[in-house]
Amino acid sequence: MSLQFILGNSGSGKSHYLYQQIVNESMEHPEKNYLVLVPEQFTMQTQRDLCAAHPRGGIMNIDALSFMRLAYRVFEEVGREEQPVLDDEGKNLVIRRIAGKLEDDLKVLKGNLKKQGYISEVKSVISEFVQYGVDFDKLDDFMEGLSQESYLYYKLQDIRKVYEGFEDYLRDKYITKEELLDVLSQAVPEAKMLKDSVIAMDGFTGFTPVQNRLILELMRCCKEVWVTVTMDERENPYAYKHPYQLFGLSKQMVTTLVRMAGEDHIEVEEPVCLYGYPVKRFEKNQELAFLERNIFRYGSGRYDKAVENLEIHAAGNPRQEADAVAEGIRRLVRKDQYRYRDIGVIVSDMNVYGDYLEQAFENYGIPVFMD
Repeated sequence: MSLQFILGNSGSGKSHYLYQQIVNESMEHPEKNYLVLVPEQFTMQTQRDLCAAHPRGGIMNIDALSFMRLAYRVFEEVGREEQPVLDDEGKNLVIRRIAGKLEDDLKVLKGNLKKQGYISEVKSVISEFVQYGVDFDKLDDFMEGLSQESYLYYKLQDIRKVYEGFEDYLRDKYITKEELLDVLSQAVPEAKMLKDSVIAMDGFTGFTPVQNRLILELMRCCKEVWVTVTMDERENPYAYKHPYQLFGLSKQMVTTLVRMAGEDHIEVEEPVCLYGYPVKRFEKNQELAFLERNIFRYGSGRYDKAVENLEIHAAGNPRQEADAVAEGIRRLVRKDQYRYRDIGVIVSDMNVYGDYLEQAFENYGIPVFMD
């Protein structure tokens, strides 16, 4: 049982190093299971990357899973019969029904329930309460410190009523995805597929308390647990002060896992440090390499060379921005021989930009997948 971190800047090759290590060890130890845990949206891409990294083009004793898929795999093995899992749409329907019944008792939420997306926001708050272990007692303790005439007090009071009704409705009928991980934590010691296996976690910026409890159980029963962490060489990964410091989320993740391992007498091995400047991703792009190293740092100096790979454009409104982006993409494809799949567009708020971008891409004949 051991815990090891792979530290490096964004683009330094942490995932590449991790996948190469897993592929090499999996060929040397075909009897051992290697599980790569990644966020839900990255599972297919991770499987593809692992297959591409494997000399034989296939993976037999390696699995790329999310926490949810790991839960289903473990339950399938240990034979547990759990209640049906309620997905996000199901939560929205249940909360809408409960809020409708309680409408006369709600002070703040009452006038907002029919607004588009409002029920989804309430659902998100309740989901976070479950993930971070905020139960009714903690809510009550927090509300005692608030003025009973404050807007926040009335809003939390309404959410507590809906939260309690939601829990009562689900009891003995359904289980949420957040609660599923607690059930998985209890089942981990029984799972033969996890015993003496190697767990690698990649692509996470932090873990919720529910996930931390699961990780502790994995550290107890697995031979090794590897975790990639985005970290600059000028930072101390074991010194977490506050969430607003540079790499605060990464430091919080490292210090929390180290503390849990220490309390359970689990060995924490020396980290693998993949530092170096410029990072591999930006070896051929000096401007982005400079930004990666210096952005958000005080007194970080200036870039005095000619800038070729970075442009800033100003537009009057989101529609003009969308048109400029579509025009730029068409120019890259026609004149510079780019392919559409080489290009990504990132926006701060899809509610603001989504419709304008969709219309601009349609006008310019650009195929797009919007997420």
